[in-house]
Amino acid sequence: MSNLPKLRDLTQLNAVDFLFIRNLRTHNAFNEEEFFKQVKVDDLSFIIRISKESNYFNTLCKQSKYKKLWDVIYSQIGLYLTAKETTPISFFVHDDPNLDSFSLAKGAYLFYLYDLLRQEPGADYTPTKIKLLKEAVNLKSIHATQHYNQFLFYKIEHNDLEPDEDKRTLFKEAIANCKQELELYGSYAYMMLVETYFHYAKWAASEGNSDLVIKAIEAAQQNCSLAKKHLEKSTQSIHNASLGRGLAFSNSFNVESPDEAKVLLQQWLEKNYTSQSAPRV
Repeated sequence: MSNLPKLRDLTQLNAVDFLFIRNLRTHNAFNEEEFFKQVKVDDLSFIIRISKESNYFNTLCKQSKYKKLWDVIYSQIGLYLTAKETTPISFFVHDDPNLDSFSLAKGAYLFYLYDLLRQEPGADYTPTKIKLLKEAVNLKSIHATQHYNQFLFYKIEHNDLEPDEDKRTLFKEAIANCKQELELYGSYAYMMLVETYFHYAKWAASEGNSDLVIKAIEAAQQNCSLAKKHLEKSTQSIHNASLGRGLAFSNSFNVESPDEAKVLLQQWLEKNYTSQSAPRV
């Protein structure tokens, strides 16, 4: 069964939607307490659609009294994303009273829709898939950020650039995407930065830019150290970000240890670059 109807639900308002929006400010027509009491994960397509159209409804959703609701919804989306695994997992709720839990739940749900779509036959990267990812990245979905960065790496490696794009700018975009995840996802986000700088180093090597190779590897190694520093308090966020797979899921070295990743980066540098010769790739 195609998942496209769910995607259309995100953008196409129908007569019921317009009636709902019109009735929002009418006390007898909209019972706020009863509405939010019944919200489930599967209602998020409707909620995302209406919150885009109505600032008033969006403000209602973001009220602090509904933070626990969105935390629960976010946690349950983990079960949706891992439904086909032997042991499905829920997400841990982030312990941050100032966290925008509504945005986090929306971002996780948009990634879930992307995950459904990519299971269907067709190209890996279509405009619909990329649009979903970008919207989820803007809502700080760690899963969307990791997949969107992989898309950027693909574009760079295959010279699949738009007329107004250049590779260095795409790397900077990938780096910025990771940095916005650092506060919430700690070591996992730092290791995503390691991965991004490693791709940057490999591209710089292919361009013969020795200075940039060294700077990128140094930046990657510095982020390995930061990932190690934050490991202890990142246990739950690693669980969420990796869908229960562990820190190795954050990097192409497939290693759990930031120290091991640092060693592998150094070995790559020594193998592919010396100060007396051009990079060997």
